[in-house]
Amino acid sequence: MTTKRSDQQGPVVEYGTAPTVRACVWLSGDGIEPSDVEARLGLPATESGRRGEPRPGRRPPVPKTFWKLVQEEQSFSIDTVVSHLLDKLWECKEIVREIGHGATSTGTFVVNIHIEEDRPEYCLRAETLSRLAFFGFELCMDIFDSSAGGAQRQDGAP
Repeated sequence: MTTKRSDQQGPVVEYGTAPTVRACVWLSGDGIEPSDVEARLGLPATESGRRGEPRPGRRPPVPKTFWKLVQEEQSFSIDTVVSHLLDKLWECKEIVREIGHGATSTGTFVVNIHIEEDRPEYCLRAETLSRLAFFGFELCMDIFDSSAGGAQRQDGAP
């Protein structure tokens, strides 16, 4: 699939397949009860688990209780996907911040980028940064590059 994008100063440019960008917020710890979080926020979790619960296959049990909300899109813009996640949280932002800063709970934002062909823009707008900063949570980013260029770099080629 080919995606087109254009900047405001030039013609439309064709790029390859957009990477999959997955932004999520994790609320985790002993002070978390997933059903209570869902009720307080009015948002269903994309995934949740309780400490000690079995997981599929040979994976170990859930290490700590968590509630997670995910926004996943194919996009060349990390900012767009993170902004869409923040839009979902914004009406209940004070509650999310309170839960994430509990005595026995933490909040974390995570962005995963899965590159099959072309890379995204690794930029966040000032507005997005300001909205993230409101929560006071850590922001972690993982990049999984399975493109031809990514494989070359992993093999030590320039």
